[in-house]
Amino acid sequence: MSTIDRLEAALRVVLDEAKENADFRARLEAALSGPSAGGGEKRRHRRAQSPVDPFRVFETDGEAGLRTALGRLDLEQLKDVVAGYDMDRDRLALKWRSPDRLIARIVDLVAARRRKGDAFLGEPAAGGGKPDA
Repeated sequence: MSTIDRLEAALRVVLDEAKENADFRARLEAALSGPSAGGGEKRRHRRAQSPVDPFRVFETDGEAGLRTALGRLDLEQLKDVVAGYDMDRDRLALKWRSPDRLIARIVDLVAARRRKGDAFLGEPAAGGGKPDA
């Protein structure tokens, strides 16, 4: 018996079962329908929108102001900030249960991202940057 013949026999069994068994037919239809036309599968654990913009607070109020603003948030709101601003690349921070630890992560990353590229904004080195011959 060839592979095609075996496959055909197996599909006949599935078809016969679907005709006779309404529960099996419903499960088969659900499996074959795939994701809904509404844009695919929905994420189950989508976090709420961040209650604060840490970059705006840092820019206007500095590090101390950011720490104060973050100190007013509960643990889940801090996790919303971390998730909303992609501050959990190592996939650890959203598991933390310490607000102080999350605040430190947020402040450190905001400060680091604000400094990113500063080396290119400074004045050129004396002598035009050319090495001495």
